[in-house]
Amino acid sequence: LSSWMEKERIQFALAAGLGAGLVFLTKPEIFLALTVCAGMAFGMGFNYKPTGFAVKSLAAFLLAGLVPLLVFFASFLRVEAWQASACSVISAWTPLWHTPITQDPYYQWCLGLDTPFIYLKQMRYHYIFIAGVSAIYALVFGRAMERWLKWVKPSWLVMPLLAAPLVVLAIVLSWDDCGRSLPLLGLSACGLLAMNCRNDATRTAAIFPLLWNVFGLGLLAKLGFFTRISHYGFALAMPAFAGAVYLFVWLLPKVLEQKCQVRFHLFRATACLVLLTGFVHLFLRSESYYRQKNVSVGRGGDKIMAYEPSVDPFLGRVEVALSWIQTNVPSNATLAVLPEGTMINYLSRHVNPSPCLVWVPPVMAVFGQTNMNAAFENNSPDYVVIIARNSSEFGVGYFGYYRRYGTELKKWIDGHYDRVYPADPTGKPPSGNNPFFGLQILKRRPPAGKD
Repeated sequence: LSSWMEKERIQFALAAGLGAGLVFLTKPEIFLALTVCAGMAFGMGFNYKPTGFAVKSLAAFLLAGLVPLLVFFASFLRVEAWQASACSVISAWTPLWHTPITQDPYYQWCLGLDTPFIYLKQMRYHYIFIAGVSAIYALVFGRAMERWLKWVKPSWLVMPLLAAPLVVLAIVLSWDDCGRSLPLLGLSACGLLAMNCRNDATRTAAIFPLLWNVFGLGLLAKLGFFTRISHYGFALAMPAFAGAVYLFVWLLPKVLEQKCQVRFHLFRATACLVLLTGFVHLFLRSESYYRQKNVSVGRGGDKIMAYEPSVDPFLGRVEVALSWIQTNVPSNATLAVLPEGTMINYLSRHVNPSPCLVWVPPVMAVFGQTNMNAAFENNSPDYVVIIARNSSEFGVGYFGYYRRYGTELKKWIDGHYDRVYPADPTGKPPSGNNPFFGLQILKRRPPAGKD
Protein backbone atom coordinates (compact mmCIF):
# COMPACT_ATOMS: atom_id res chain seq x y z
CA LEU A 1 0.00 0.00 0.00
CA SER A 2 2.78 2.43 0.82
CA SER A 3 4.64 1.51 -2.36
CA TRP A 4 1.44 2.16 -4.33
CA MET A 5 1.28 5.62 -2.77
CA GLU A 6 4.96 6.38 -3.29
CA LYS A 7 5.51 4.95 -6.79
CA GLU A 8 2.02 5.36 -8.30
CA ARG A 9 1.94 1.93 -9.92
CA ILE A 10 -1.28 -0.10 -10.06
CA GLN A 11 0.53 -3.44 -9.68
CA PHE A 12 1.18 -2.56 -6.04
CA ALA A 13 -2.57 -2.09 -5.52
CA LEU A 14 -3.09 -5.52 -7.13
CA ALA A 15 -0.55 -7.11 -4.80
CA ALA A 16 -2.12 -5.43 -1.77
CA GLY A 17 -5.58 -6.64 -2.81
CA LEU A 18 -4.32 -10.20 -3.25
CA GLY A 19 -2.79 -10.09 0.22
CA ALA A 20 -6.00 -8.67 1.70
CA GLY A 21 -7.99 -11.51 0.14
CA LEU A 22 -5.69 -14.08 1.71
CA VAL A 23 -6.00 -12.37 5.09
CA PHE A 24 -9.81 -12.49 4.77
CA LEU A 25 -9.58 -16.29 4.80
CA THR A 26 -7.72 -16.39 8.11
CA LYS A 27 -8.22 -13.90 10.95
CA PRO A 28 -11.15 -11.42 10.94
CA GLU A 29 -9.49 -9.03 13.39
CA ILE A 30 -6.39 -8.74 11.19
CA PHE A 31 -8.52 -8.26 8.08
CA LEU A 32 -10.60 -5.54 9.75
CA ALA A 33 -7.44 -3.73 10.86
CA LEU A 34 -6.09 -4.08 7.34
CA THR A 35 -9.36 -2.71 5.94
CA VAL A 36 -8.97 0.42 8.06
CA CYS A 37 -5.36 0.69 6.89
CA ALA A 38 -6.37 0.27 3.23
CA GLY A 39 -9.14 2.83 3.71
CA MET A 40 -6.55 5.31 4.97
CA ALA A 41 -4.26 4.57 2.00
CA PHE A 42 -6.97 5.02 -0.62
CA GLY A 43 -8.34 8.05 1.18
CA MET A 44 -4.92 9.65 0.87
CA GLY A 45 -4.70 8.41 -2.71
CA PHE A 46 -7.94 10.14 -3.71
CA ASN A 47 -6.72 13.28 -1.96
CA TYR A 48 -3.19 13.47 -3.36
CA LYS A 49 -3.28 11.41 -6.58
CA PRO A 50 -5.14 11.86 -9.89
CA THR A 51 -8.73 10.69 -9.52
CA GLY A 52 -8.58 8.34 -12.50
CA PHE A 53 -5.50 6.59 -11.18
CA ALA A 54 -7.04 6.23 -7.71
CA VAL A 55 -10.29 4.77 -9.10
CA LYS A 56 -8.45 2.23 -11.27
CA SER A 57 -6.23 1.26 -8.35
CA LEU A 58 -9.18 0.77 -6.01
CA ALA A 59 -10.92 -1.41 -8.61
CA ALA A 60 -7.73 -3.47 -9.04
CA PHE A 61 -7.42 -3.83 -5.26
CA LEU A 62 -11.00 -5.08 -4.87
CA LEU A 63 -10.87 -7.47 -7.84
CA ALA A 64 -7.56 -8.94 -6.74
CA GLY A 65 -9.02 -9.44 -3.27
CA LEU A 66 -11.69 -11.71 -4.73
CA VAL A 67 -9.16 -14.05 -6.35
CA PRO A 68 -8.17 -16.02 -3.20
CA LEU A 69 -11.83 -16.40 -2.22
CA LEU A 70 -12.75 -17.79 -5.65
CA VAL A 71 -9.73 -20.11 -5.76
CA PHE A 72 -10.54 -21.65 -2.39
CA PHE A 73 -14.25 -21.79 -3.20
CA ALA A 74 -13.41 -23.79 -6.35
CA SER A 75 -11.09 -26.02 -4.34
CA PHE A 76 -13.79 -26.79 -1.76
CA LEU A 77 -16.26 -27.55 -4.56
CA ARG A 78 -14.27 -30.69 -5.31
CA VAL A 79 -15.36 -32.28 -2.04
CA GLU A 80 -18.60 -30.53 -0.99
CA ALA A 81 -21.67 -28.72 -2.32
CA TRP A 82 -21.53 -25.04 -3.21
CA GLN A 83 -23.39 -23.95 -0.06
CA ALA A 84 -20.91 -25.79 2.15
CA SER A 85 -18.02 -24.44 0.04
CA ALA A 86 -19.22 -20.89 0.57
CA CYS A 87 -19.49 -21.53 4.32
CA SER A 88 -15.96 -22.93 4.33
CA VAL A 89 -14.61 -19.78 2.69
CA ILE A 90 -16.15 -17.57 5.37
CA SER A 91 -15.72 -19.99 8.26
CA ALA A 92 -13.29 -17.70 10.07
CA TRP A 93 -16.09 -15.13 10.34
CA THR A 94 -18.70 -17.51 11.76
CA PRO A 95 -18.01 -16.70 15.45
CA LEU A 96 -18.81 -13.02 14.82
CA TRP A 97 -22.43 -13.96 14.10
CA HIS A 98 -22.87 -15.54 17.51
CA THR A 99 -23.35 -12.58 19.82
CA PRO A 100 -23.58 -14.73 23.02
CA ILE A 101 -19.81 -15.22 22.75
CA THR A 102 -19.24 -11.59 23.72
CA GLN A 103 -21.13 -12.25 26.96
CA ASP A 104 -18.72 -15.02 27.92
CA PRO A 105 -16.63 -14.13 31.02
CA TYR A 106 -13.48 -14.99 29.09
CA TYR A 107 -14.16 -12.40 26.40
CA GLN A 108 -15.40 -9.90 28.97
CA TRP A 109 -12.01 -10.15 30.66
CA CYS A 110 -10.02 -10.14 27.39
CA LEU A 111 -11.77 -6.96 26.22
CA GLY A 112 -11.62 -5.29 29.62
CA LEU A 113 -15.41 -5.08 29.70
CA ASP A 114 -15.47 -6.51 33.22
CA THR A 115 -13.84 -3.35 34.65
CA PRO A 116 -13.67 -0.81 31.76
CA PHE A 117 -13.33 2.31 33.91
CA ILE A 118 -10.33 0.91 35.75
CA TYR A 119 -8.54 0.19 32.46
CA LEU A 120 -9.48 3.61 31.06
CA LYS A 121 -8.09 5.27 34.17
CA GLN A 122 -4.84 3.29 33.87
CA MET A 123 -4.58 4.22 30.20
CA ARG A 124 -5.03 7.90 31.00
CA TYR A 125 -2.56 7.95 33.91
CA HIS A 126 0.10 6.07 31.94
CA TYR A 127 -0.22 8.43 29.01
CA ILE A 128 -0.18 11.57 31.19
CA PHE A 129 2.94 10.28 32.93
CA ILE A 130 4.73 9.57 29.64
CA ALA A 131 3.66 12.89 28.13
CA GLY A 132 4.76 14.77 31.25
CA VAL A 133 8.20 13.16 31.36
CA SER A 134 8.64 13.76 27.61
CA ALA A 135 7.74 17.44 28.06
CA ILE A 136 10.21 17.84 30.93
CA TYR A 137 13.07 16.33 28.94
CA ALA A 138 12.13 18.31 25.86
CA LEU A 139 12.52 21.42 28.00
CA VAL A 140 15.79 20.17 29.52
CA PHE A 141 17.28 19.35 26.12
CA GLY A 142 16.12 22.59 24.54
CA ARG A 143 18.80 24.87 23.21
CA ALA A 144 17.60 27.61 25.56
CA MET A 145 18.82 25.52 28.51
CA GLU A 146 22.33 25.09 27.17
CA ARG A 147 23.70 28.20 28.84
CA TRP A 148 22.50 26.94 32.24
CA LEU A 149 24.51 23.76 31.78
CA LYS A 150 27.78 25.29 30.58
CA TRP A 151 29.18 25.23 34.11
CA VAL A 152 29.20 21.42 34.13
CA LYS A 153 32.76 20.28 33.32
CA PRO A 154 33.67 18.15 31.54
CA SER A 155 30.84 18.63 29.04
CA TRP A 156 30.37 14.91 28.39
CA LEU A 157 28.95 14.59 31.92
CA VAL A 158 25.85 16.58 30.97
CA MET A 159 24.08 13.77 29.19
CA PRO A 160 24.58 11.09 31.92
CA LEU A 161 23.58 13.54 34.66
CA LEU A 162 20.37 14.51 32.91
CA ALA A 163 19.43 11.01 31.87
CA ALA A 164 20.32 9.29 35.17
CA PRO A 165 17.08 10.14 37.08
CA LEU A 166 14.91 8.87 34.25
CA VAL A 167 16.92 5.67 33.85
CA VAL A 168 16.69 5.02 37.61
CA LEU A 169 12.93 5.56 37.38
CA ALA A 170 12.76 3.16 34.44
CA ILE A 171 14.59 0.52 36.50
CA VAL A 172 12.15 0.64 39.43
CA LEU A 173 8.97 0.90 37.38
CA SER A 174 6.98 -2.17 36.38
CA TRP A 175 7.14 -2.70 32.62
CA ASP A 176 4.58 -5.48 32.63
CA ASP A 177 1.81 -2.89 32.23
CA CYS A 178 3.55 -0.75 29.60
CA GLY A 179 0.90 -1.69 27.05
CA ARG A 180 -1.83 0.31 28.80
CA SER A 181 -1.14 3.57 26.96
CA LEU A 182 -0.56 2.06 23.50
CA PRO A 183 -3.89 3.33 22.03
CA LEU A 184 -3.16 6.94 23.01
CA LEU A 185 0.47 6.71 21.92
CA GLY A 186 -0.68 5.30 18.57
CA LEU A 187 -3.16 8.14 18.15
CA SER A 188 -0.40 10.63 18.96
CA ALA A 189 1.89 9.08 16.36
CA CYS A 190 -0.89 9.14 13.76
CA GLY A 191 -1.57 12.80 14.52
CA LEU A 192 2.07 13.80 14.07
CA LEU A 193 2.41 11.75 10.89
CA ALA A 194 -0.82 13.18 9.47
CA MET A 195 0.71 16.64 9.93
CA ASN A 196 3.76 15.50 7.97
CA CYS A 197 1.52 14.16 5.19
CA ARG A 198 0.13 17.65 4.65
CA ASN A 199 3.61 18.81 3.70
CA ASP A 200 4.80 17.77 0.23
CA ALA A 201 8.42 17.56 1.42
CA THR A 202 7.72 15.11 4.26
CA ARG A 203 4.72 13.21 2.86
CA THR A 204 6.57 10.33 1.22
CA ALA A 205 8.55 9.49 4.37
CA ALA A 206 5.39 9.61 6.50
CA ILE A 207 3.22 7.24 4.43
CA PHE A 208 4.51 3.87 5.60
CA PRO A 209 4.74 4.70 9.34
CA LEU A 210 1.27 6.28 9.20
CA LEU A 211 -0.25 3.16 7.63
CA TRP A 212 1.65 0.98 10.11
CA ASN A 213 0.32 2.90 13.11
CA VAL A 214 -3.23 2.87 11.74
CA PHE A 215 -2.93 -0.90 11.30
CA GLY A 216 -1.62 -1.19 14.87
CA LEU A 217 -4.54 0.80 16.26
CA GLY A 218 -6.94 -1.41 14.32
CA LEU A 219 -5.45 -4.54 15.89
CA LEU A 220 -5.69 -3.01 19.38
CA ALA A 221 -9.45 -2.82 18.93
CA LYS A 222 -9.76 -6.53 19.72
CA LEU A 223 -8.02 -5.95 23.05
CA GLY A 224 -10.71 -3.42 23.94
CA PHE A 225 -9.93 -1.43 27.07
CA PHE A 226 -7.40 -3.99 28.34
CA THR A 227 -4.41 -3.28 26.08
CA ARG A 228 -1.41 -5.40 27.05
CA ILE A 229 1.81 -6.89 25.70
CA SER A 230 1.55 -10.23 27.53
CA HIS A 231 -0.91 -13.12 27.86
CA TYR A 232 -3.75 -13.51 25.33
CA GLY A 233 -3.52 -10.97 22.53
CA PHE A 234 0.16 -10.05 22.84
CA ALA A 235 0.64 -10.49 19.08
CA LEU A 236 -2.15 -7.98 18.44
CA ALA A 237 -0.20 -5.38 20.41
CA MET A 238 3.11 -5.92 18.56
CA PRO A 239 2.55 -3.42 15.68
CA ALA A 240 1.37 -0.71 18.10
CA PHE A 241 4.32 -1.43 20.41
CA ALA A 242 6.75 -1.12 17.50
CA GLY A 243 4.96 2.09 16.50
CA ALA A 244 5.49 3.46 20.02
CA VAL A 245 9.22 2.69 19.79
CA TYR A 246 9.33 4.51 16.45
CA LEU A 247 7.52 7.45 18.06
CA PHE A 248 10.14 7.92 20.77
CA VAL A 249 13.35 7.10 18.91
CA TRP A 250 12.59 9.03 15.72
CA LEU A 251 9.30 10.80 15.17
CA LEU A 252 8.93 12.76 18.41
CA PRO A 253 12.62 13.82 18.62
CA LYS A 254 12.42 15.00 15.00
CA VAL A 255 9.25 17.03 15.60
CA LEU A 256 10.66 18.55 18.80
CA GLU A 257 13.86 19.48 16.99
CA GLN A 258 11.98 21.22 14.17
CA LYS A 259 9.34 22.93 16.27
CA CYS A 260 11.01 23.60 19.63
CA GLN A 261 14.78 23.53 18.96
CA VAL A 262 15.23 20.44 21.14
CA ARG A 263 18.53 18.62 20.76
CA PHE A 264 17.51 15.61 18.64
CA HIS A 265 20.38 13.31 19.57
CA LEU A 266 20.16 13.98 23.32
CA PHE A 267 16.42 13.34 23.45
CA ARG A 268 16.71 10.27 21.26
CA ALA A 269 19.62 8.80 23.24
CA THR A 270 17.70 9.25 26.50
CA ALA A 271 14.63 7.57 25.01
CA CYS A 272 16.78 4.68 23.82
CA LEU A 273 18.28 4.24 27.30
CA VAL A 274 14.83 4.10 28.87
CA LEU A 275 13.51 1.68 26.26
CA LEU A 276 16.62 -0.49 26.58
CA THR A 277 16.03 -0.64 30.33
CA GLY A 278 12.47 -1.75 29.69
CA PHE A 279 13.57 -4.35 27.16
CA VAL A 280 16.05 -5.82 29.65
CA HIS A 281 13.31 -6.00 32.27
CA LEU A 282 10.89 -7.74 29.89
CA PHE A 283 13.62 -10.10 28.66
CA LEU A 284 14.50 -11.15 32.21
CA ARG A 285 10.81 -11.62 33.00
CA SER A 286 10.46 -13.86 29.97
CA GLU A 287 13.58 -15.81 30.91
CA SER A 288 12.17 -16.41 34.40
CA TYR A 289 9.30 -18.34 32.77
CA TYR A 290 11.60 -20.28 30.47
CA ARG A 291 13.84 -21.31 33.37
CA GLN A 292 10.86 -23.06 34.92
CA LYS A 293 10.36 -25.08 31.73
CA ASN A 294 12.88 -27.81 32.43
CA VAL A 295 10.78 -30.97 31.99
CA SER A 296 10.71 -32.66 28.60
CA VAL A 297 7.49 -34.03 27.12
CA GLY A 298 7.77 -36.31 24.10
CA ARG A 299 10.89 -37.83 22.61
CA GLY A 300 13.26 -37.15 19.77
CA GLY A 301 12.00 -34.49 17.40
CA ASP A 302 8.75 -34.30 19.35
CA LYS A 303 10.43 -33.23 22.59
CA ILE A 304 8.88 -30.10 24.10
CA MET A 305 10.10 -28.37 27.24
CA ALA A 306 7.30 -27.78 29.73
CA TYR A 307 6.91 -26.44 33.27
CA GLU A 308 8.31 -28.40 36.18
CA PRO A 309 5.84 -30.26 38.47
CA SER A 310 6.04 -27.57 41.16
CA VAL A 311 4.54 -25.13 38.66
CA ASP A 312 2.28 -27.55 36.77
CA PRO A 313 1.69 -30.72 38.82
CA PHE A 314 -0.63 -32.08 36.12
CA LEU A 315 2.25 -32.48 33.67
CA GLY A 316 3.58 -35.64 35.30
CA ARG A 317 0.21 -37.32 34.90
CA VAL A 318 0.15 -36.50 31.20
CA GLU A 319 3.58 -38.10 30.75
CA VAL A 320 2.47 -41.27 32.55
CA ALA A 321 -0.75 -41.35 30.51
CA LEU A 322 1.23 -41.01 27.28
CA SER A 323 3.41 -43.96 28.28
CA TRP A 324 0.29 -45.98 29.07
CA ILE A 325 -1.27 -45.11 25.68
CA GLN A 326 1.86 -46.09 23.78
CA THR A 327 1.99 -49.42 25.62
CA ASN A 328 -1.68 -50.41 25.78
CA VAL A 329 -3.51 -48.67 22.92
CA PRO A 330 -3.20 -50.31 19.46
CA SER A 331 -1.45 -48.13 16.91
CA ASN A 332 -4.50 -48.12 14.63
CA ALA A 333 -6.95 -47.20 17.40
CA THR A 334 -8.59 -43.77 17.39
CA LEU A 335 -8.46 -41.37 20.30
CA ALA A 336 -10.20 -38.15 21.38
CA VAL A 337 -9.16 -35.82 24.19
CA LEU A 338 -11.79 -33.82 26.07
CA PRO A 339 -12.21 -30.93 26.58
CA GLU A 340 -8.96 -30.13 24.77
CA GLY A 341 -5.54 -31.66 24.25
CA THR A 342 -4.81 -32.41 20.61
CA MET A 343 -1.12 -32.49 21.52
CA ILE A 344 -1.76 -35.90 23.12
CA ASN A 345 -3.07 -37.11 19.74
CA TYR A 346 0.08 -35.85 18.07
CA LEU A 347 2.57 -37.23 20.59
CA SER A 348 0.85 -40.64 20.71
CA ARG A 349 0.21 -40.70 16.93
CA HIS A 350 -3.48 -41.55 17.28
CA VAL A 351 -6.12 -39.96 15.05
CA ASN A 352 -9.21 -38.22 16.41
CA PRO A 353 -12.11 -39.31 14.14
CA SER A 354 -14.42 -36.61 15.48
CA PRO A 355 -14.46 -33.22 13.71
CA CYS A 356 -14.65 -31.55 17.13
CA LEU A 357 -11.14 -31.08 18.48
CA VAL A 358 -11.81 -28.45 21.17
CA TRP A 359 -14.67 -28.44 23.67
CA VAL A 360 -14.62 -25.06 25.39
CA PRO A 361 -17.67 -22.79 25.89
CA PRO A 362 -16.87 -20.26 23.11
CA VAL A 363 -16.40 -23.04 20.52
CA MET A 364 -19.53 -24.81 21.73
CA ALA A 365 -21.48 -21.56 21.47
CA VAL A 366 -20.41 -21.17 17.82
CA PHE A 367 -21.09 -24.69 16.61
CA GLY A 368 -23.81 -25.63 19.05
CA GLN A 369 -23.36 -28.18 21.81
CA THR A 370 -26.11 -30.42 20.39
CA ASN A 371 -24.44 -30.46 16.97
CA MET A 372 -21.05 -31.24 18.47
CA ASN A 373 -22.51 -34.05 20.59
CA ALA A 374 -24.11 -35.60 17.50
CA ALA A 375 -20.85 -35.30 15.53
CA PHE A 376 -18.94 -37.00 18.34
CA GLU A 377 -21.47 -39.82 18.72
CA ASN A 378 -21.51 -40.46 14.97
CA ASN A 379 -17.69 -40.51 14.83
CA SER A 380 -16.94 -41.93 18.25
CA PRO A 381 -13.30 -42.93 18.88
CA ASP A 382 -12.01 -46.17 20.31
CA TYR A 383 -10.55 -44.39 23.32
CA VAL A 384 -11.41 -41.15 25.12
CA VAL A 385 -9.08 -39.16 27.35
CA ILE A 386 -10.88 -36.82 29.76
CA ILE A 387 -8.73 -34.15 31.34
CA ALA A 388 -9.87 -32.36 34.48
CA ARG A 389 -9.05 -28.89 33.24
CA ASN A 390 -10.52 -26.08 35.30
CA SER A 391 -12.21 -23.73 32.82
CA SER A 392 -13.13 -21.04 35.29
CA GLU A 393 -12.03 -18.33 32.84
CA PHE A 394 -15.10 -19.26 30.81
CA GLY A 395 -17.44 -19.09 33.78
CA VAL A 396 -17.57 -22.89 34.26
CA GLY A 397 -15.48 -25.48 36.04
CA TYR A 398 -14.75 -29.01 34.83
CA PHE A 399 -16.02 -30.61 31.65
CA GLY A 400 -19.07 -32.81 32.13
CA TYR A 401 -20.34 -31.23 35.34
CA TYR A 402 -22.08 -28.11 33.99
CA ARG A 403 -25.25 -28.08 31.91
CA ARG A 404 -23.75 -25.95 29.16
CA TYR A 405 -20.40 -27.64 29.38
CA GLY A 406 -20.59 -31.27 28.33
CA THR A 407 -23.03 -32.94 30.73
CA GLU A 408 -24.98 -34.65 27.92
CA LEU A 409 -21.85 -35.92 26.19
CA LYS A 410 -20.41 -37.08 29.53
CA LYS A 411 -23.58 -39.13 30.15
CA TRP A 412 -23.31 -40.66 26.69
CA ILE A 413 -19.65 -41.53 27.21
CA ASP A 414 -20.42 -43.10 30.61
CA GLY A 415 -23.01 -45.30 28.89
CA HIS A 416 -20.71 -46.47 26.07
CA TYR A 417 -17.18 -46.52 27.53
CA ASP A 418 -15.37 -48.19 30.41
CA ARG A 419 -12.61 -46.64 32.41
CA VAL A 420 -9.30 -48.43 31.78
CA TYR A 421 -6.77 -46.01 33.19
CA PRO A 422 -7.15 -44.24 36.55
CA ALA A 423 -5.28 -40.97 36.81
CA ASP A 424 -5.39 -41.04 40.60
CA PRO A 425 -1.95 -42.21 41.78
CA THR A 426 -3.64 -44.53 44.31
CA GLY A 427 -5.57 -46.24 41.52
CA LYS A 428 -8.88 -45.57 43.25
CA PRO A 429 -11.88 -44.70 41.05
CA PRO A 430 -13.37 -41.22 41.35
CA SER A 431 -15.85 -40.75 44.14
CA GLY A 432 -18.80 -38.43 44.50
CA ASN A 433 -16.77 -36.30 46.87
CA ASN A 434 -13.84 -36.06 44.46
CA PRO A 435 -15.07 -36.13 40.85
CA PHE A 436 -12.14 -34.07 39.53
CA PHE A 437 -9.28 -36.51 39.72
CA GLY A 438 -6.95 -35.26 37.00
CA LEU A 439 -6.99 -37.49 33.93
CA GLN A 440 -8.74 -40.70 32.89
CA ILE A 441 -8.75 -42.92 29.82
CA LEU A 442 -11.86 -44.77 28.73
CA LYS A 443 -12.25 -47.56 26.17
CA ARG A 444 -15.35 -48.04 24.03
CA ARG A 445 -17.37 -51.12 24.92
CA PRO A 446 -17.79 -53.71 22.17
CA PRO A 447 -21.26 -53.90 20.60
CA ALA A 448 -23.79 -56.13 22.34
CA GLY A 449 -23.14 -59.79 21.57
CA LYS A 450 -19.43 -59.26 20.85
CA ASP A 451 -16.45 -59.69 23.14
